[in-house]
Amino acid sequence: MKSLNDVLNELGNILKPDFEITGYGCGGKHVRVKTSPNRLLDAAKYMLSIGSRIVHVTASDMGFDGIRLM
Repeated sequence: MKSLNDVLNELGNILKPDFEITGYGCGGKHVRVKTSPNRLLDAAKYMLSIGSRIVHVTASDMGFDGIRLM
């Protein structure tokens, strides 16, 4: 089992420069991360490879700026 810090560091390396931690929930057990739409598959593959899960994906239309995923 990996620590949350290890997971966030590895995910950050995979998704950079499209990686931003936007908040924490459930006493720090849940982490909200923002990335670009074209990096979502990379994030999902990594999470599955370590036996983790993606709980929720939110997509917001940002007009000319594209779509923001959280």
